[in-house]
Amino acid sequence: MTLQNPEVLVDHRRTLLMVCLLAVACSERGAEPAQAEPAVSSRVASRGAGREGQQQDLPAPGSGLLVRVPIVNIEGRDFTSWWRPEILAADGHLLFRDPQGFPARFNVYWGWDDQQRLWLYNSDDGRVWIYAQGPQGWARQEWERGAGLAPPAVIAAHLTHP
Repeated sequence: MTLQNPEVLVDHRRTLLMVCLLAVACSERGAEPAQAEPAVSSRVASRGAGREGQQQDLPAPGSGLLVRVPIVNIEGRDFTSWWRPEILAADGHLLFRDPQGFPARFNVYWGWDDQQRLWLYNSDDGRVWIYAQGPQGWARQEWERGAGLAPPAVIAAHLTHP
């Protein structure tokens, strides 16, 4: 093999030398090699941090329940990132995780009512969901407007057509 342009070889050698120096520097600092992401990874949502209706670890009034709504990455679904509501006991152990979730390209807002039901508003389609504990455990059902139940104020504030 003959070399057409010796400057290209010099540039490749410089690049290789820089990569080697970087690898040595990282190993001296004890840096760990990058790990592959699992099929489902979770991060607590920070996009809405501080917004009313998006408080993580929000306690239910008069009980030891908490809600957390992290954004999880799920491979093989229409969207990569999903809001996935979780209901936890006061000690942090998981009682319920919504198997469906909501696409994270939109916002969701949540709040508890006085009956320890979790309400969630999905800004994608304007639908409201109620999570309530029944005989078979926690279940999610869509709220029917005008059916007698009124959402908590934090949810009602997001409804454009009450």
